[in-house]
Amino acid sequence: MNKPLKEAYQDGLVRGDAHSGRTPYLNGMPASPFDNRRRLEARLGLTRGAASGGREPALIVPGVVSGLLAVIVVVSLICFLPTGFGRRADFVLAFIPLRFTSGITGGEGGIGLLLPLVGHLFVHGNLAHLLLNALGFVVFGTGVARRLGVEAESSSARAWNRGLFLAFFLACGVAGALFFLLFNMGSPVMLIGASGAISGLMAAAMRFALRPFAPYGLTEGRLARPGSRPVVVASLVYIGLNLLTALGLGGLAGGGLDVAWEAHIGGYLFGLFAFPVFDRLVRRDRVGTTFQA
Repeated sequence: MNKPLKEAYQDGLVRGDAHSGRTPYLNGMPASPFDNRRRLEARLGLTRGAASGGREPALIVPGVVSGLLAVIVVVSLICFLPTGFGRRADFVLAFIPLRFTSGITGGEGGIGLLLPLVGHLFVHGNLAHLLLNALGFVVFGTGVARRLGVEAESSSARAWNRGLFLAFFLACGVAGALFFLLFNMGSPVMLIGASGAISGLMAAAMRFALRPFAPYGLTEGRLARPGSRPVVVASLVYIGLNLLTALGLGGLAGGGLDVAWEAHIGGYLFGLFAFPVFDRLVRRDRVGTTFQA
């Protein structure tokens, strides 16, 4: 395989089995499942470059992702404390529909009313709940953060893009809380956990990871359309699994916790349709490159 064609293939521009049905080749050898895994990891933004000594690239979590995860872990651990302070922090940060609607109808406002819209993302019910969300956040947050240019060479662009990532994460969480409110108006049930925002990150990852025949580079090419077959299938599967919890298959988080399927779906739908707006606001290093949604 000549060099330009080989590079195009590795970038995902050439897919030997797309129309001919033949086995794709890489470096003169049939592409293995491991090669396909590497391409998927590259699309999701889970790897960056090659490790030293010719080893396979390893997962490198951007600083903004690890920093935000650290905050989530610390706040959750504080709320785990069986002290008055821990229980108080849990109650203050949790999103409670009854408290939110009562505050609005009663004319209340300010930080006490708005804080739970984002504060619930930093509180978790138990260690299993925290670990499961931490894993999802690292996987999907890493790819979305890189797509949003959080590792830009320019310090000003890097700072702007990190703020953009944080804004997207929090916006997905707020959307999940409001969708939860829609189905639980006046309920005293507490909503806690970052899964609504993580669902939005997952949806955003679907927009750039499932683009058919797009270059495999993380910041290359257009986003997949919401109506494209891969995105529709993935969305139906995820939403369908969450709807099953509404039919009595909840409690998957353990410790008596129910799955907040409303927050999951709300965050996912917001991330799916709003991500192109954030993607257009990214300050890219390269001049003259155009990205389309």
